[in-house]
Amino acid sequence: MKKAFLLSIFFTIASIIISLWFKSLGASLFSKEDLAVFYTVLDLVGLFMLLFIGFRASMSVAYNKGANAADMLNLFRIIIAAVTLIGLASSFFILRATGFGISFWYLALIFAAFAVYTYFSNQLGMYRLYADTNVVTILEPLALIAWFSVVYYLLGIVGVDALYLAAPLGMLTTALYVLIRKMRSHPEPTFFVPSIDERLKAFLKNSAFGGAEFVFGILILYLAVLFVGKMISLEALGEFQVVVKSFFMYFISIFVFPIVKFILPELSYLVEKGEFGRISRLNRFALFYAAIAGVGAFGFSTIFGHALISWLFGDSYLPSYMPLVILSAALFFVALNTYQVAVLKSLDRFFLSMSVRACGSLFFPIYAFAIHPILPTLEGVSLALVFSYATMALISHFFAKNEMKKLALKD
Repeated sequence: MKKAFLLSIFFTIASIIISLWFKSLGASLFSKEDLAVFYTVLDLVGLFMLLFIGFRASMSVAYNKGANAADMLNLFRIIIAAVTLIGLASSFFILRATGFGISFWYLALIFAAFAVYTYFSNQLGMYRLYADTNVVTILEPLALIAWFSVVYYLLGIVGVDALYLAAPLGMLTTALYVLIRKMRSHPEPTFFVPSIDERLKAFLKNSAFGGAEFVFGILILYLAVLFVGKMISLEALGEFQVVVKSFFMYFISIFVFPIVKFILPELSYLVEKGEFGRISRLNRFALFYAAIAGVGAFGFSTIFGHALISWLFGDSYLPSYMPLVILSAALFFVALNTYQVAVLKSLDRFFLSMSVRACGSLFFPIYAFAIHPILPTLEGVSLALVFSYATMALISHFFAKNEMKKLALKD
């Protein structure tokens, strides 16, 4: 586990470097407006697929407790197919209503590829295929670049159409890798409609809360995307999508995701054993780790952000420098909040963890509209996001502290 944890950091950094290079290439080949629409489409599709991140955690827990893998996977197939169809129809009308023109067939292809990719990538967690999880991290951007090279340079499909073809083909390639790797020890079950027993009911409940939590967690950034597009400008949206949100998500991938992958299982074990002394030490470590992550992200953005933006994307993207610096300060609160949510999950308080994330999505529009008259720029949006993450951290701290006190009194 420790080896996989350390390797995941290096694989994530390598994946980020490759993704940044591709975004730099995209900035030189396509207009800022085209890239803004493309990444907004991916974000919208990704929002529907985020529902199934909660499935990944609940699938792992249920499988380790002895639930039948074939039952879970067939139930997962039915649900993901239904959500894909609903998401496709909803997204098409949302994009048309907001003026983002995209072919229905491109959108359908991206949704289908996302669904297949999500189905197989979730099995990596269920079967604890840690080495393949790390490989997939770096395979994703490599597959995208490979298919873009084929579509754009070899097949001569110019314009933004090349991006809309390369993205789903890259996801399908990654899904095929997972299928091949797992087939010998974990073959795909034949399709059947499973009967819902108590284990599957618990699995569905945890999946629903877990999925909703992740949706609310990422919804804040999507609300920011909509706010920038509607209240500021399409050009500012391009700067936010290509630079600000991308770098922020890179920081989250490096510093925050390991908390979900490794610290949550440890917390669950310690809670089960009633080892409150070790939990207290882990709490102190989490605070220190969050501080290091926050300072690291803020320092990196401040010192290297201006030069990196100019080098990777050109001087036309330099207005995104200060919004990035402001938003990077939020990483401290994001890391702290993620740890506190992990504490709540380890205590089987999935509803509370979901409620914390929902509060962030509720507070962002309030902060954004309050700040906009004073600071009607990307800087104001970044500041609203910082306040939202800080509010979530405070709420989750209150919940986690209270729940731990209750557990200690019971013990």
